[in-house]
Amino acid sequence: MILLLGGTTESLEVADVLRDAKVPFIISVISDYGVELAAKHTENVVKITFTTENFPSFCQDHHIKLILDATHPFARVISELAINEAQNLKIPYLRFERPNNYIKDANLKLVNSLEEACQMLKKVKGKIYLSTGSKTAPTYACKGQK
Repeated sequence: MILLLGGTTESLEVADVLRDAKVPFIISVISDYGVELAAKHTENVVKITFTTENFPSFCQDHHIKLILDATHPFARVISELAINEAQNLKIPYLRFERPNNYIKDANLKLVNSLEEACQMLKKVKGKIYLSTGSKTAPTYACKGQK
């Protein structure tokens, strides 16, 4: 069985390829909306937030033989967890990444972490539009203050 870590358009495209090839897989998502979208591509959808506690047992219980990571490029927590747990469980791990088209845009300032973004934003004058979602908003509010 393949575990497809989903939540992106690319993960649904991978799901379609696996389904059409009749390869058994489970796609994991973390939201009700993710379930709604993924259910249009396969019936093997599970809504779960993986942790170091539940990831190994999930893989063992579902006889996972390959982990395909097609999560969002900024979803580093799940990707790092999957990489570490795949190593521990000796399960092959493969990451699907979308191409980074942003590097070419001179108006963008790319950073490597949330903390680095907060430090950079302390120097910005005026209003900032934050579209990272509610999960990281408290960190920006606390660390981003001048």
